[in-house]
Amino acid sequence: MTVVKVVGDSDQRSCTLSKSVKGLMASEFARGCCRIGKTMKGCGDGCGGHDHGDHGHDHSHSHDHDHDEKINFFEYKGSEDSGDLEEGYGYSHHLALGISGMHCSSCAVDIEKIIKKINGVDPLSVRVNFVMNRGECKFDPEIIEDPNQRIRQKILSRFNRLDIVILSNTKVDENEMEGNMKFRFQSSAQNAAQVREIAEKISGVVRVSEIGDSEIELLHDPDRIGIRNILAILEQRFPNSNIQLSNIPDGAVLAQASEKKYLRNIKWETIFCWVFTIPVMVTAFGQHSVKMSDLARYSMECACATMVLLIARKIYIDAFRSLRAFQIDMDVLVSISTGVAYIYSVAVFAAYTRGTSWGTANDREPFFETSTMLTSLILSGRWMTAFVRAWANSKIQSIGDSELQASEVRLWDPQSNTEIKMDAQLLHYGDIILASPGEKIATDGLVLSGRGQMDESHLTGEPKPQTKEEGGFVLAGSKIISGDVRYRVSKLLQENTISNIKNMVNLASQQKPRAQVIADKIAAVLTPVILGIALAIFLGWLLAGTLAQKHTWGDSLINAITYGVATLAISCPCAIGLAVPMVLVFASRSAINVGGFVFRNPAAIEKGLNVGKVCFDKTGTLTTGKLAVEFSWIKTDGVWRKDPQSSEVYSIIRMLCHTSSHPMGKAILLYAETLSVYQPNAEPEIITVVSQGMECTIDGSLYRGGRLSYTSPDATNDPEVVQILSSAQSVFTLSKDGQPIALFGLKDDTIRPEVPAILNNLRARGIQLYIFSGDRTEAVLPVAQQLGIPTENVFGNCCPEDKRGRLENLKEKESTAAKTLWGNIASFFRKPQRKSIVFVGDGSNDAVALMAADIGVSLSHSTDMASNSADVAIISDSIVALISFLDLAKRVVWCIRMNFVWAIVWNLIAILGTSGAWKNVRIPPQYAGLGEIGSVLPVFIISLAVGLGYKGAAMDKKVARAKVGKAQ
Repeated sequence: MTVVKVVGDSDQRSCTLSKSVKGLMASEFARGCCRIGKTMKGCGDGCGGHDHGDHGHDHSHSHDHDHDEKINFFEYKGSEDSGDLEEGYGYSHHLALGISGMHCSSCAVDIEKIIKKINGVDPLSVRVNFVMNRGECKFDPEIIEDPNQRIRQKILSRFNRLDIVILSNTKVDENEMEGNMKFRFQSSAQNAAQVREIAEKISGVVRVSEIGDSEIELLHDPDRIGIRNILAILEQRFPNSNIQLSNIPDGAVLAQASEKKYLRNIKWETIFCWVFTIPVMVTAFGQHSVKMSDLARYSMECACATMVLLIARKIYIDAFRSLRAFQIDMDVLVSISTGVAYIYSVAVFAAYTRGTSWGTANDREPFFETSTMLTSLILSGRWMTAFVRAWANSKIQSIGDSELQASEVRLWDPQSNTEIKMDAQLLHYGDIILASPGEKIATDGLVLSGRGQMDESHLTGEPKPQTKEEGGFVLAGSKIISGDVRYRVSKLLQENTISNIKNMVNLASQQKPRAQVIADKIAAVLTPVILGIALAIFLGWLLAGTLAQKHTWGDSLINAITYGVATLAISCPCAIGLAVPMVLVFASRSAINVGGFVFRNPAAIEKGLNVGKVCFDKTGTLTTGKLAVEFSWIKTDGVWRKDPQSSEVYSIIRMLCHTSSHPMGKAILLYAETLSVYQPNAEPEIITVVSQGMECTIDGSLYRGGRLSYTSPDATNDPEVVQILSSAQSVFTLSKDGQPIALFGLKDDTIRPEVPAILNNLRARGIQLYIFSGDRTEAVLPVAQQLGIPTENVFGNCCPEDKRGRLENLKEKESTAAKTLWGNIASFFRKPQRKSIVFVGDGSNDAVALMAADIGVSLSHSTDMASNSADVAIISDSIVALISFLDLAKRVVWCIRMNFVWAIVWNLIAILGTSGAWKNVRIPPQYAGLGEIGSVLPVFIISLAVGLGYKGAAMDKKVARAKVGKAQ
């Protein structure tokens, strides 16, 4: 069993990791890392002087599903300032909702307020996304026993028009943090209870739940027992139960189905409204051509207007509920504008039928066309907005589409030397899969034999086929163009690259960047401000018409109503609400399909516009991460001897390192395998101390491998030991009970071919470059000199806390004074006071630095802990995607700014045009319903332009190759 301790320096003080790392539910992205064997899920072994994780490690070691002992992936040492995972007031459940029917961003803001006020909900966790039609929160199950009644119904009591489905209701517990997985199966209804009882007793099964009468959901630890083994046990105990695997409902699919239903409903509402609006338009605007009496015309118009009002009744119902809740939203504005026009017209028509009048002849003319056209145009705008959101949502949801993954695989059985066709959901870690031209790679894995060309453009944005051979990694969804390969499964379907990218995109969609917070605040105050403006315009024209223009009160009232109604109807905060999320939707797709990266935190995009410093880890980031043993010294009979044969030492090394995925651990293991036979009588517990090394107890003696300061603190000043290790670039030491017994020097790896061109690109942008490495300074300086990075910007021997501290020192001071709403808006358009700092790393003990930096960037082969701590995850093979990210960040911020400008300018022009501020130009009230179309459509076009002409990694790689070729 392997236990991982996360510590910071030589005296093993705890690194203060944030709860966002400690509390991660599952791996989100770490291509190449896996959980085969009894290793930490994040592959975060800490060996020697390196601070990186998995770099091309193989998984040929055996995978044991039969051990009964619970695997503890993390063992955190006590620390005074380390937070308690359990603090959080019992918010142990996570609820995700699909919410269809929101008209604008103010609806999302109102729903957030409703959820936050519910007792038992964590207000800090509440997120509602208008574009993605999704909401989420954490809650205390002891207070909220039924979220359907307490949360879903609470929202529906305020917004009856919404269609809300519960996408997931999961327990955020320690089991799921360790990467356990769910699956469902069907059983005969009469045996369901018995099947559940037996399933709960199977070793490796964590939790069993009944879903309906015959369906069972099971949470299991795939490191301990595979899905096929579980089903085999149940089928053996219940041969007549007809146990069959079933699919877990996809929340995104349910949400899309709900949104399609809403889109269909609003489409027919709009069509029927126009059916009754067109006759009113014909009689109102063509009254001289239509031969009808006034009574007949008014009667028909009144009937049609009433039908339009009934069809759009949800607007008025929601407006009433908003007012009852002391809130003013767009439904209130629309209801007032259309309702006033309708009621006034009905009153005039009633007076006409009685042969009376309110004043002059002009007062006797009702304007039913205003209310009907306003309502129809507003519904048309909402239909268009819903369609745009649904289209954008479908594009983002297509990332990680299940159709990209093969549903059936050819499993290779090495014992019988045959292949078996099997459902891909039944895969285990370590299974060997065959793949031929035309087939898709079912899940991530390591190529064991064969050679083939893979199309990975769906993930990396690289159009050129990638050649994969023995030792290389294949990605889920890749299509084989030519050749045959045999690969070993390293990731199951629920955690492979496609699934994790989809999870990260969903995670990003639920986070609000600063621009979105500003937009929500503007939208929240805009509706009451518009109502106040409309009221002022109404009173202004009423008084001006009566007192200044000497009109009758009746004429002035009609005139004032038309101006007030038009102002209410044409103003629209929807453009402001869509300004940010619509851009992020299209940017996410461009980032993955073209740029070769995915951003987990949208705030990183804003900060990427003004990067001033980029800090790199060395091994595996700037270099390839491949190490080799250069020399070895072993102490025999109290004397250090170079390159002796010692089967005892090398057997212990193999015992320590046989599950290691660290480059140094793998290099030492490979070296030891050629010099000894590994036949342990008993497998000891291996404790991995991140950034320090590993240890185990054998026959009562404590063996440690890794840094000298960790394995043998007293030997750090031993002249003989220091002399032996002085010539080594990287060091690995082995001690027994604190005394050194073996010293190894390793040759460092080579610089990535694209790195020089990337660094030149960064320098051309005025960005300063730094290296923070856990390697010895002697190993770091030659690489820095070769890359032209100043010596004063190079730091070696960095533990996680050292990296965090140096990043904090690099950060410039920024004003923390509180800002008003308008101050926040102005700051978004101004150049930031402080330039952002980027940290690029890939190892487990880079996690602290990745979180401490303004923008953390992890690489494709990063450990899970590093990937989960980063804001941006590179999914292509090259760090060229860093340049792609910076380019896309610039595009995103400018598109958001353009959307803001348009939304503000449109509302300003619209209000001026309807209020009569311009002498010769006026927008009639019946056309004011075009406001939403006029505001939303340009925002959609601007957002779509974020990826227009963006070449991303494909363009940057050509530049990098050209510069490298020229340099050579």
